[in-house]
Amino acid sequence: MISHMPINSNINSIEERIRLVECVTLAYTRKDFATLNKISNWLFGHIDDEDEEVDERDPTIITIVQS
Repeated sequence: MISHMPINSNINSIEERIRLVECVTLAYTRKDFATLNKISNWLFGHIDDEDEEVDERDPTIITIVQS
């Protein structure tokens, strides 16, 4: 998902991204560490790359808050 469908791209609409995040967060209950790491990288990988503050207009933040 990281390379084919980054959360902060315009590939999907906001509604589709919200549904993706809702479904992906269900995987946290399984506590599969490989999955947790991949999900975290997918959601927050681009934030870790930047040294600046997180912008509230970031598509990832908007999607997570709405989901």
